[in-house]
Amino acid sequence: DSLVTSAKETYVCQPLHGCSAPFETKSGVWGTGEIQELWKYPVSPIDYASITLDLLKVKTAAEATGHYYGPSGSEAHGYQIVFNDTNPATYSISVVTSKGPEVWSWWEGSYEKLSHDVGATELPVTKQVPSGGAIFVEDTLWLKGDIRDRVTVAAGLFPDTPATNVDIILNGNISYGGVKDGTRVLAAIAQRHILIPWSGAPNDLALDGAFVAQKGSFHRRYYPNCCGSEEHDLKASLNRFGMIASNGVPATSWVDGGGNVTSGYQSSSSEYDVNLLYGPPPYFPASEEYEFISWEEVQ
Repeated sequence: DSLVTSAKETYVCQPLHGCSAPFETKSGVWGTGEIQELWKYPVSPIDYASITLDLLKVKTAAEATGHYYGPSGSEAHGYQIVFNDTNPATYSISVVTSKGPEVWSWWEGSYEKLSHDVGATELPVTKQVPSGGAIFVEDTLWLKGDIRDRVTVAAGLFPDTPATNVDIILNGNISYGGVKDGTRVLAAIAQRHILIPWSGAPNDLALDGAFVAQKGSFHRRYYPNCCGSEEHDLKASLNRFGMIASNGVPATSWVDGGGNVTSGYQSSSSEYDVNLLYGPPPYFPASEEYEFISWEEVQ
């Protein structure tokens, strides 16, 4: 079970939520969940802008320990990090030299033909995970693998300009390997979006960790059943353990007026990791009362 909060008392339900004209006014939190005592609204809004300061702290910590990676260069597209199932825990980082095929997708009012998938990588390097530490990438970051320690991964490009803000793309399962006692924890903090890509994410996706989209949203774009996008427009299941904080509206499933999933994950489940409350990931933003920044919309 998860505590779900919203800063809004009501809002107008949009097509991406499965509503059609005339658009309904919904409560700040709504859905089919049975334990409505866990729904809290309105609450004080999260100051997402302050997370910029936390990103700079993560960058400084990563620089001090040799886990900082600067811009990948004009001919590259960012980095991919794969956490390995090793003891001691290690990760492999490589430069993304090409992307996957461009396909049509929709987000925030317009269709675009682009790619959020990895095509090819090169120059892999394997390092030991900085236990209780941080990894910082000053570029777009693709992320997946097996978490076997406590670590925070962040992606941001400075100076902080909206036109150059970067994303973290979850292109595979991220797993604690069934160990849920707080000894394994991942925080992934993106300057803009946390994205689930078209083809890189598996049909049944499992995500363990705390994910923060500072200026954007935790989401998977709408991929239509046409135009070259249909092969991966629908996925089966998304199972999350941990939490998300999304500045904008999070979306991993897209439904029509009849409530049928037309794009994204056809079923999903989420479980809050209670260990995050008093044992948050390294450098993770929390309030003075140690109440975890944890917001998402339940549909």
